[in-house]
Amino acid sequence: MICLRKQCFAVLALLLVAVPLWAQNGSARFLMEEPGIALEDANTLLAAVPLVYRGTAMAEKVEVQSVRLGSAKLMNAKTFPLVLRKVVSQGRVVVQSAFSTTRFRENRRYLLEIKGRYTVGGKTVGFSLNRQITVPPMAPGSAQVQTAEAQPHSVSGAQFPHQDIVIHDEVNTPGPPVPTGTLRGNLTPEGLPTSLQARPPSAMAPEDTRNYAMKVQTSGPRGPNMLDAETRSGTSVERTLLAPTPDLVFVKNTRFGGPGGEPNDPSGATGGNAFEGAATVLASGNTYGSFSTDGGSTFTQLDPTTIFPNMFDGGLCCDQVIHYSPSINRYIWLMQFWNGADSQNRLRIAVASPEALVASKGTAWTFWDLTSALFNLGNHGMDYPDLAVGNNFLYVSVDTTDVFGLLVARIPLTELRDGVTIHFQFTHPSDAKSAYGVHLIQNPGDEIFWAGHPTASSLRIFSWNEGSTSYFWRDVAINTVPADFTAISPDGTNWLSSLFSGGPGGVRILNPGADEIWFEWMGGRGGAFPQPHIQIARIRHSDFSLIQQTQIWNAGFAFGYASFTANANNLVGVSLAFGGGGFFGSPAVGIMGDGVVFPLCISSANAFRYGDYATVRQAFPNDALFAAEGYCVNPQDPRFDPHFVVFGRSGDVGR
Repeated sequence: MICLRKQCFAVLALLLVAVPLWAQNGSARFLMEEPGIALEDANTLLAAVPLVYRGTAMAEKVEVQSVRLGSAKLMNAKTFPLVLRKVVSQGRVVVQSAFSTTRFRENRRYLLEIKGRYTVGGKTVGFSLNRQITVPPMAPGSAQVQTAEAQPHSVSGAQFPHQDIVIHDEVNTPGPPVPTGTLRGNLTPEGLPTSLQARPPSAMAPEDTRNYAMKVQTSGPRGPNMLDAETRSGTSVERTLLAPTPDLVFVKNTRFGGPGGEPNDPSGATGGNAFEGAATVLASGNTYGSFSTDGGSTFTQLDPTTIFPNMFDGGLCCDQVIHYSPSINRYIWLMQFWNGADSQNRLRIAVASPEALVASKGTAWTFWDLTSALFNLGNHGMDYPDLAVGNNFLYVSVDTTDVFGLLVARIPLTELRDGVTIHFQFTHPSDAKSAYGVHLIQNPGDEIFWAGHPTASSLRIFSWNEGSTSYFWRDVAINTVPADFTAISPDGTNWLSSLFSGGPGGVRILNPGADEIWFEWMGGRGGAFPQPHIQIARIRHSDFSLIQQTQIWNAGFAFGYASFTANANNLVGVSLAFGGGGFFGSPAVGIMGDGVVFPLCISSANAFRYGDYATVRQAFPNDALFAAEGYCVNPQDPRFDPHFVVFGRSGDVGR
């Protein structure tokens, strides 16, 4: 079985999975959802076609008899008819097909048709489904950006009435499945596993140490590289993880924030020079903000619905992301709105200096609203945004729900600093359908990068240089990655069951004589991978060649939701989550190359869904350290336990 991101496909044809029904269609018992389309090469077009069964009774003797795409030749015709046997109500089938592309043109629309039959209640029923598909652009390729502008607004004093923010169970629309394509590699880890160990030697002040959970109660199996010591208390077994050997310390590990919707989605950054004796911290959850004036030892809750006007579209939603730009000394707070009655929504970008936030108690901001209309999206919305800070630009990415693609915009940092009209440029989301649900590369410098998976064995890398109004893309062959995202926690539930996005994201590494982009994304269990894990592709910037494909993995438990950044010493910090194998989904941090990560806390329950963000930043003003956020889950109120952590090498503390 070959899988990628949220989708799994059998090599020749299909996989049946029980998933929610995302679309409706009159009386049709089977419905065709948005297919995944990819040009594998100049002669082959791949289609991953999802079919959802809407009937209430089980469909039996299900058969897909034919798949057609215009007058093109079906290259895997011998696999049809496909006998699916049974499909449960709301079950989903993904049909993989390959066509000759000699008659196709890029960005042109063609009619895709599927015919089949099934038996229900002893009667045989036929179905015939069709949908227009658009042939995606080939790689390598390029395009010109679009331009727009937005006006500034200012607020201070938290003068607006509070409004409750309700997060629905599922707000992220899943993207199309990924076509299988050519199978590469042998599904085997490269390198030693990454272990999970106790907290590192502490550089925390005494008042911070009480915020760290030292013990884990669990009855599940342990990974081969986890050291533990047991002490018995009644009938339970308490395991205290032994101290590791790598030189890594926690400077802070502080609880902050509140429930914040589900998932909690914490993000944050430290900023400024030492101000009144300590650095400032701005952090967020899905529905709230938190602000610290003592370097993260204590936090004050911020309510964005009282700080900012909230009467637009469907009101403030979720998916808040925090960053800091040292070159302009500004915090950047990104907020997403719900879709309005016209299906449009907006992203809000707010900026403030650390000094202004201290003086106003977190309430003085300049902000700009980037609407669907400004991005020429018509009556369609945006979801799952991200931020990256470059040399001269702020980069914003967001999924677009009309074409299931990624839009990337850049805004001059100086215009944000000065609080004036921003003149921004942005890409065409239809060029980046393969990058739906991904993250921007961090530490981009003078060129931003993002990537997606056109097929299960390729990485499409996009790049946009600061001095150019064109962006480019190219495909890199990678080893195929399994994606059975099953990681069972102590209560028998899968903490990855509601996975929306597993990347790619990553970081740019600028070492003397070496310029690399590290892309990371989630892989599943399968082959020689007993658990879901993190895949990493090191790409040479000069020619976009693959240097190495490796993993963060362990046989005893799963890893997911990784985020990378580089510090002033070109070390790569990672924030991620772990779970399964005796653990509920929990957060951890580490430094790449150490082979070990350290939990911020240990969950005692699973949420409906874990994720969707895990951010790690340079910890200004000491940019040799890292700052990150994560959260644990409790079985009852308070449901979420978000943590802010500063960590790094012991020799860099107090620089």
